[in-house]
Amino acid sequence: MGANTTNKRLLSDAEEQKLQEEKAAKLASTTEVKIKISFPDEMKLVTTFTAEDSAADLYTTVRGMIVAEDQPFKLVYFDRGTQTVPDDPKKRLIKHLGFGGGVMVNFHWADSSDPLRRQAPILKPRWAGMAKEQVVAQTPQVEAEDDEVADSGAVKGKGKENGGGAADKLKGKMAKWTKGLSRK
Repeated sequence: MGANTTNKRLLSDAEEQKLQEEKAAKLASTTEVKIKISFPDEMKLVTTFTAEDSAADLYTTVRGMIVAEDQPFKLVYFDRGTQTVPDDPKKRLIKHLGFGGGVMVNFHWADSSDPLRRQAPILKPRWAGMAKEQVVAQTPQVEAEDDEVADSGAVKGKGKENGGGAADKLKGKMAKWTKGLSRK
């Protein structure tokens, strides 16, 4: 069982207040934050911002990195759900938005942006040279050996002959713990 599936005692109001105060103190002592900006073309850049920098400063920085500076876009991050970074000079990244440590921000084109500009390279050549491509780790395909398939009760070669579909093909590849769950 995972940690999220076990019962947990809810915090009292005093405990919740104490946690909020600790978080506020930690943010007040934070002087800079590293923000990783992830672009739709699978490129990412990391930039550092100070406690004085605003959300508008983040937008200005990103606008300076992209080719289509005139096209509308939004920056999205995750904090108790998906949140959009407001393009507001009064909102401080650390104090108001709670950015601390390292934060991942995703770049999204606005619906009103030009579709042709969306398909073109996003980053200016200078920044594209510094960006790193996001590598998605692929899990290796594990092929069942003939002995394992035969032991699981699958009959070889019967799927096509008797008109069986995908269910017949997968029958021999089910995990052992699922055998008790199937109905016959």
